Amino acid sequence: MGVAALVSAWFAAEAAEGGLVAAAWLSSQPIRGELEARLWPVLQRLWGTAYHLGIDAGTQVAGTPATHSPDELVEASGRTWITEIVQTRLDRIARILGSGLSRAETEREIGDMLGNEQSAEMIAQTEVTRAVSAGAHQVYRANGIYNVRWQTEDDAKVCPVCMANEAAGPRFYGNPFPSGAIAPPQHPMCRCALLPA
Repeated sequence: MGVAALVSAWFAAEAAEGGLVAAAWLSSQPIRGELEARLWPVLQRLWGTAYHLGIDAGTQVAGTPATHSPDELVEASGRTWITEIVQTRLDRIARILGSGLSRAETEREIGDMLGNEQSAEMIAQTEVTRAVSAGAHQVYRANGIYNVRWQTEDDAKVCPVCMANEAAGPRFYGNPFPSGAIAPPQHPMCRCALLPA
């Protein structure tokens, strides 16, 4: 279902029933599956490549590489990750649908949101960080390394939350850092990593 068809269906349903809750209506539409189907092959390749990078980085630091394959990671974690990504997009679409804009404005806003290059870059950076972190963690676990520390990029772009995580020092993997995160990414566009303590 394209953006125009989705918006037309929303306006028709709203006219027929009135008082619809956009998020509830949207959950009855096929858009979730369509977004997942479009994103899955792209993210699957991205996660596989990034997971290899994480294994390589972890191996340089820790020694023996992990025995898990990127395919295992993607199958084990990728479906959860893609559900989170799609739900974020659906939440944004629901807010736009429920905002009271005209049909043309609604269509433009949703199209702009879905086609936003900066948003795509943010998703890619965040998902690379997530998969690199998972790959490195597999290597650390395979090598009996359970104490880790948060490492920032140590530049002007590092946020205060990630700086606080780094300053907090080592943690047993699984124990949260001050922000509540167990591992990067802490937030969209996060470039941090976990290193052995």
